[in-house]
Amino acid sequence: MSAMMRATIFLAVFQCVFTGNSGAATQLTNQERAIVYVISDEATDYALEARGDVCVSFATDLPIRESKILVALRDKRLNFHSAAWCNRGPRGVEISITMPNKQTLSGTFEIVSGINDSDPIRLYGDHFATLLRSGTYVIKCNDDSDPVLEAYHLICCEKGKLKPEKAQPSN
Repeated sequence: MSAMMRATIFLAVFQCVFTGNSGAATQLTNQERAIVYVISDEATDYALEARGDVCVSFATDLPIRESKILVALRDKRLNFHSAAWCNRGPRGVEISITMPNKQTLSGTFEIVSGINDSDPIRLYGDHFATLLRSGTYVIKCNDDSDPVLEAYHLICCEKGKLKPEKAQPSN
């Protein structure tokens, strides 16, 4: 191996390690990119970006790679944990992602997201977490574009900080 090739490899590894750019986002499917969009949006709505006690859970029969999604979230500076971390005891806030197992238009994904606060369990011994919000996102995501919010329908609850465009419950 030539010195030039070794230097190039070293620089590439150095850039990935020190910039946090692992290239995970380029390996995601469109469906996974739509999920990352939803989780990022929920995190922004509830100012969860800096919290270290946020878990993400997935309830779907559709093929997704949870580990790739978590890496992509870390690339966006969202240091969230898997549901397994939260299952070891009530930890804080959980963002749950559910995707119906049905066909949608090509590049359009319907994603149900819920945000639960575990503090009532942890602090007061309650049996259930508090549901802060649940809603359905419709995300358009194609290979050649960033994910775009097509629609949002509030299913339940209006606790916490809501964006103005999300404040209207669906009929």
